Amino acid sequence: MGVALFITLEKMLPGVDALSVSGKFLAKNLEWLDETAKNSGVRPLSELISINPAEAADFWEGEGVSDLTDLPAEQWFEAEDGLQIIQALLKQVESQRPNDAQLFDDLRSCRQVLDLAKQEKVRFHFSVDF
Repeated sequence: MGVALFITLEKMLPGVDALSVSGKFLAKNLEWLDETAKNSGVRPLSELISINPAEAADFWEGEGVSDLTDLPAEQWFEAEDGLQIIQALLKQVESQRPNDAQLFDDLRSCRQVLDLAKQEKVRFHFSVDF
């Protein structure tokens, strides 16, 4: 089983399945995506990752960590901000890695979800699935 990044919306939207983004190839290529984002003048994708503190505590307690007093608050980002990053990354994947269809599909799926979130003025963040 691998790691995946997926979109979490601040509220549910009818007809929008944020989990439709596979996210495996986002996670697998996160270092390259972050470097590419920086070189493109946009924020790194990893800066949009957040988690609900209660969920983080459950995870870490399961891993045997007991001091969980300093967990950060869950952060939310405007869909427009995510779209700018995804658009820049899509352009770079298309020019630098044209045969990486799986990464392109993950990014395109993100764009579809974020387009709908923007229309509905719903914020988001990326979450990590282990």
